[in-house]
Amino acid sequence: MRAVIALLALLLLQDHAVDAASWEAVDSSVKVAEGVLAWEAKGGRSALTTRGIPEDLRGFAAIAFRASVEGEEERALVVGVAEKAARHSFWRKLTVKPGEAQAFEVKLWQFRTSGIPSWGRAARLAFGARDAGGSFRIEGVRLVKHAGGGVPFLEPEAALQGRAFGGESSAKATANFRVFTDAPLDLDKLGGHLEAMLKLFQKTFGLKEAPLDYPATLVVAKTPEAYRAFVKKTVEDVYAGLVAPPTSTGLTFEQYACTSWDEKLAERRPVFFHESCHLLIPRLLGFRGPDGATWVEEGICYWMQYEFMPSEPLSRPMRALLANARRPKLSTLAGTAKAGGMAEGLGLAVVDHLIRGPHAAKLGAVLEALRPQCDLPAAVKAALGLTIEEFEAAWLEWATGRYKD
Repeated sequence: MRAVIALLALLLLQDHAVDAASWEAVDSSVKVAEGVLAWEAKGGRSALTTRGIPEDLRGFAAIAFRASVEGEEERALVVGVAEKAARHSFWRKLTVKPGEAQAFEVKLWQFRTSGIPSWGRAARLAFGARDAGGSFRIEGVRLVKHAGGGVPFLEPEAALQGRAFGGESSAKATANFRVFTDAPLDLDKLGGHLEAMLKLFQKTFGLKEAPLDYPATLVVAKTPEAYRAFVKKTVEDVYAGLVAPPTSTGLTFEQYACTSWDEKLAERRPVFFHESCHLLIPRLLGFRGPDGATWVEEGICYWMQYEFMPSEPLSRPMRALLANARRPKLSTLAGTAKAGGMAEGLGLAVVDHLIRGPHAAKLGAVLEALRPQCDLPAAVKAALGLTIEEFEAAWLEWATGRYKD
C-alpha cells in the first residue's frame, strides 16, 4: 500500500511532456524528427499550436523548452496559452539568439494576459513568430509541475520585494490581499481597510461574501518616483516589454496594483482602494481586466473609492458633471476603448445611477449585458427595454434631484 501511495505521489509531481508529433503549423511549415520541431516561420499569423496539454494548468509552475534559430540574427519568439474558444490568452515574448539551443523556463507569473486571469481553462499551447524569415528548432517542450507553496501564477513574495525595494520592505498578507511597501504604513490597518472594501464590493454587487481564490497584490512605494520606476522595471523584467513611466497617481496592470505613499492620508489614501478594485472587477464581475479598463470599470472603481474612502463627497463631481455644458451624451459609452477624460466621469455617473437609482433591482442584468463589449446603448436596451435616450433622460432627472445644490 505504501508503495502504491509513493508511486501516485511521484506521478503527481511529474512534469507534463508535450509530444512533438502533436504540433500543427498555421501559415507556415513544420517538420518533426526525433522529437525536434524544425519550424519555418513566415511571420504574421505564423504559429505552432498543440492541444496536447492538460485543461487545468493551475498545478504547474512554468513552461520549459529548448530553442535555437538559424542564421546570424536573434529572433523574437512568443510562447502562449489560449483558453477554450479563444476567449482569452496568456503570452510571453522571448529572444532566441543564433547558435546552440537555449534553455527557457517561463514561469506562469511571467505571462501577460489578454483578459480575465485564469489558468483553469487551457485549450492549447502555441509558439508564434512576429517576423518573417528563418527557422526555429524547438524541442523538449514540457509543463513544469508546481512544487507547492504560494500561487504559481503570482510572483513570489521574495522576488517582488527584491525588485521593488531591494529586499528591504514590509509585507502584509490578509485573507485576500498581499501588500508590499517600504513606506511607514500601518499594514494591519491598511489590510483591515482592504478586507472591508472587499465586503462592500461583494454586498454592492450582490455577490456571496467569500474569500478570493487567490490574493490581490498592492504595491505602495515610498515616493511617486519609486512607484513609477517599479512599474517600468516590472514590465521590463517580468514581461520583457517596454513602457513609459506612468503619469497617473496609481496604475493597475496584470496582477499588480501600484501607487505611492502619502504622509497626510496614510492608510486612508483613496487610490489604494481604487487600484485594488481594478483587480477585483475581472475576477468577481467578469470584465476584461485592468489592462483593458473601460468606462464601466473605471466607473466602478471611482464609485467604490467615493463610497468607501472618499477624499471629497460624491455630490461634488456629480454636480460638476451635471453643470458641464460640454458633457457628452451617454450614447458615447458604446465600446471597449480604454476610458479617459470625460468617459470616466460619465462612467461614474452611470454606475452610481445603476446602483442607487430606479433601475437598481436590475443592476445584475445590466452588468451581464455590458460584459461582451461594454456597449451602454445595447445593454440598457437588452436589460431594461429602454433606448439610450430614454435611459439618459431617466438618469438626468434622477441625478439632478439627488445632487441638487
